[in-house]
Amino acid sequence: MPAAAPLAAASNGVVDSVVFQRYEFKYLIAPEFVEPIRRFIAPYCDMDRFAGRERDRFYTITSLYLDTRGYKSYWDKEHDALARLKLRIRTYGEDSDGPVKFEVKRRFNEVRRKSSVEVPRIGWEGLLTSPANGDSWEFSDAERPALDDFLCLVRSMAARPTMLVRYQRQAFRSRLDRYVRISFDRKISYQPAAGYVLPGRARNWRANDDAGSLDESGPRIVLELKFMTKAPLWLVDLVRTFGLMRRGFSKYCTAMNRAMNERRTGSDLALAAPARGIIVRR
Repeated sequence: MPAAAPLAAASNGVVDSVVFQRYEFKYLIAPEFVEPIRRFIAPYCDMDRFAGRERDRFYTITSLYLDTRGYKSYWDKEHDALARLKLRIRTYGEDSDGPVKFEVKRRFNEVRRKSSVEVPRIGWEGLLTSPANGDSWEFSDAERPALDDFLCLVRSMAARPTMLVRYQRQAFRSRLDRYVRISFDRKISYQPAAGYVLPGRARNWRANDDAGSLDESGPRIVLELKFMTKAPLWLVDLVRTFGLMRRGFSKYCTAMNRAMNERRTGSDLALAAPARGIIVRR
């Protein structure tokens, strides 16, 4: 059952373009709540610069999640391990032709620590198959440790492409506070990964935010509130005004659950996507 969502104080963190830590609170809301919430936050927030470029102010994100043969990242989340991490490769745009980033998301109890480094659009796959390829590319002193951390984890965990997740996001950032982010995620979909490939196959995408996926009475929008050190009062008022109930939601783990259910029912969901044990071919 979802629990009430107090926005408590968090430990100190440092905002950095490559590595930073924050708190993330997630809520599943009905689509009709999006506009009232946008009106509520308007006095405090500006729309993210990426969202402003799109016609409907939502932009597409595609994430390729990497995991071990035994799916350690997945099972750590399912077992609610206090310390856990996810590895993902992220890009932007409807055709997955935007910037490519290597990201590590670590969780220690309630605190999230994220590192993100942008890599060259052409040839990024070579960094995963032969890390020495990165020696000829230029990275800043701040970027290089984040890149090395990602590549070291991939090698030490023997992590490999497991799941593609795609969704549309509209994001806002506070104009008053040092770091507050609010985002609405919709049209979440997934397909098992077919190697280090970001676009996926159009016919293989499956919905991951419908009533069946979320155990809800209808489709939902994922609302995320992200902040550091302490939530501002207006963010607390937002939660109280709309009676928001915090609920954990992992796009990756929800996709894994759906994929494994498809396997049990013998579906041909991803015959062309060798999911390496998640879904078997018939």
